[in-house]
Amino acid sequence: MPKAIALTVGLNELHPDAYPGVSPLAGCEQDAMRVAELAARAGFEARGPLLSSKATRSDFIDEVLRVAGELRGDGDIFLLHYAGHGSHWPDDPAGDRTHDEDDGRDETICLYDGQMVDDELLRLWAHFRPGVRILVLADCCHSGSLIRGRSLRSPVDDAPSSSTRGRGPDRSDAAVRGTRAGQGVAGAMLRDRILDDREAERAYNALSGFYVTEIRDKLRRMRPLALDDLPCGVLTIAACEDYQTAKEEGTEGAFTRALIDVWDGGAFQGSYETFCNTIRARIQSRYGQSPRILTGGHRGVTIEFARQRPFQI
Repeated sequence: MPKAIALTVGLNELHPDAYPGVSPLAGCEQDAMRVAELAARAGFEARGPLLSSKATRSDFIDEVLRVAGELRGDGDIFLLHYAGHGSHWPDDPAGDRTHDEDDGRDETICLYDGQMVDDELLRLWAHFRPGVRILVLADCCHSGSLIRGRSLRSPVDDAPSSSTRGRGPDRSDAAVRGTRAGQGVAGAMLRDRILDDREAERAYNALSGFYVTEIRDKLRRMRPLALDDLPCGVLTIAACEDYQTAKEEGTEGAFTRALIDVWDGGAFQGSYETFCNTIRARIQSRYGQSPRILTGGHRGVTIEFARQRPFQI
């Protein structure tokens, strides 16, 4: 039987030296714990969860590499769930030698003591053996292109409106701050899991020396790597498009809550695409975020992977 390992990561709190002035979130740790429970019930060996101060860059990297060493291929599966702030850096064309971001930004996840850029995540997937399936559930802002890949659908229903088409969605500081927080149902606080432009700039500048020398300079010296070069298969369900924000209401992420509800204790029947479509139908109009599904890596692995029932071992 294939081996199945799940790692869940949830950060309500971030180190203030790495993220000056960033407010805490409220639902990410609970999301991580709930998905860990879901994974265990589905037959996965649940690792972590890595919560806030325990989710440092080194903690995360070490755990992912440990899992990569344990999975042997031939249908083994790794489930990664991340709930936390999402941010961005200016795309560095020399950094990965691809200049591959349509919006001119590299997306990041915000680990406790520093950000991890999407190009680093791609390098981590390269450690997995041929035939391994990697399932990423990303409940953070701008997650639609955090893990690059091929879309399984045409996102016509949630494309930018005619007023923004051609110049891209408005991801300015003013636009983001217009939806940062509000009241949800029954007075629950509604928050965006985002670092806005000013917060993102402060966070990058706080550790810019590290980000330049330890990440960007190292990426420059590496052989170029594309998602399709990977021997494993990667399937991502993102909480929103890369120009959207992911919401949390009270102590739950809107995406993670909908994911768990749709899964319904294992009663859900259908493919990953149907799973994502059903989640989107639950939250798109209410929260203004459109979950999307992408695949990448070895096509032979991902084609079969995408047809499977979610969390199938």
